[in-house]
Amino acid sequence: MSQLLISTLQLEEVLDLLLTRAGAMVDCEASSLLLLDPTGSTLAFVVAKGSKGEALVEHRLPVGTGIAGWVAQQGKSLVVQDVRKDPRFYEGLDRKLGFATRSLLAAPLIVRDRIIGVIEAVNAVRPEGFVDEDVAVFSVFANYAAIAIENARLYAAVHREREHLRDEVGRRYRIIGRSSTLAKALDMARAVADATATVLLLGESGTGKEMFAHAIHHWSPRAARPFVAVSCTVLSQELLASELFGHEKGAFTGAVRQKPGKVELAEGGTLFLDEVGEMRPELQMKLLRVLQEHEFERVGGTRTIPADIRVIAATSRDLEVEVKRGAFREDLYYRLNVVAITIPPLRDRRDDVDALAAFFLEKHAKESRKNLKTMSPEALQALRSYGWPGNVRELENLIQRGIILSRTDRIELTDLPPEILTHVGDAAPSGAPQTNAELKEAKRVARDRAAAEVERQFLERILQVSKGNVTKAAIAAGMNRTLLQQLLKKYAIDRSRFQR
Repeated sequence: MSQLLISTLQLEEVLDLLLTRAGAMVDCEASSLLLLDPTGSTLAFVVAKGSKGEALVEHRLPVGTGIAGWVAQQGKSLVVQDVRKDPRFYEGLDRKLGFATRSLLAAPLIVRDRIIGVIEAVNAVRPEGFVDEDVAVFSVFANYAAIAIENARLYAAVHREREHLRDEVGRRYRIIGRSSTLAKALDMARAVADATATVLLLGESGTGKEMFAHAIHHWSPRAARPFVAVSCTVLSQELLASELFGHEKGAFTGAVRQKPGKVELAEGGTLFLDEVGEMRPELQMKLLRVLQEHEFERVGGTRTIPADIRVIAATSRDLEVEVKRGAFREDLYYRLNVVAITIPPLRDRRDDVDALAAFFLEKHAKESRKNLKTMSPEALQALRSYGWPGNVRELENLIQRGIILSRTDRIELTDLPPEILTHVGDAAPSGAPQTNAELKEAKRVARDRAAAEVERQFLERILQVSKGNVTKAAIAAGMNRTLLQQLLKKYAIDRSRFQR
């Protein structure tokens, strides 16, 4: 039997296998397996066999209700040959499902003196009903079953943790730079890491707020637990609610099974909410409850689930302004703003440009399998002179582009995009062209600069008119929304600057 029970470590398969085996051992018409919820107050039917098995799954009983509830409360096996004569029997499920329970055998699932659930056999097939031998065998089987379930749960927890770590493989969390403004932000991050307080990361798009969130998590006592990130801008608010809090089966069209949300997946660890200022008021209220009461319900659910998480939020918006105009809850703002860390824009830490460029060059050249190790002095000076509206993210994208376009062993000035060359002053090679080839190249660069500047001004103008609404801007300009988004990414234009 023990070999049978360890043949799989997938929890759903273990539960199904256990119940199939249990029903065969005592020869019954139906069987079910109930597990206690984390609070220890409710039993949930997680697997059921028999004519009404599918309908029974997901039903819940308070501990102490019914024969299964009594077994869970007392921790003792129980056989009842005629349930109608036993006052502990709960008729509610029979009436609801149209089922007739005659006899019942139930045994507690116990692991290390802790009750985790109940397994029961319903309606003995033999005329004499369930006998003493059935009770003894069933109780021993329940002990094996409890161990198998606990092992499957531990395996699932380890598997989830490994999945989180796998998602992080290849990411670089190292924060590059030695400028005084960056050092100040890092000192604050290290100081707050050991605390449990909520952290609010402030800064423009592309400054590295998620990198800081990762750093705080890995410096904290929760480092061994999951780090789960959620972008509040990628999904619609309806989908964001499900993404954050999970949903129950049947909560909405397409919800074919229960799904845990990011809050549950971050249990014991850190939940990072990127661009929290984009969250609508109804979701803000639910997030406030998590921060205040440390609990929530899944979408479409009624069961309250405890939440042991540390929240790190980030925004490129001025939340004080959003509070004043009624777009962001004041109580949530104060809950998030326990410790605020401002991440400096790249234009305020130009001394770090060389180190960042070298880091990204080494990283992406290796990924691209190209033997590039440096940049020309002119190209590097161009980077130092640029204003970096897209911050560190724009610099990384630019280096990737340069690696792709380079035809030598280094990135040249001509490998940089037009928007960089538009702002080049002293960085450009001095002197007039001296050959026909140099003249052609100078003309091309000048055309690219002029075209890039016109295109940038056009994009900023239509965003200003639409107040940062990309869809409205695309319609007004008579262009495809996807193309507009690609152009905004190309020039690292942050639409939130126009949403004030």
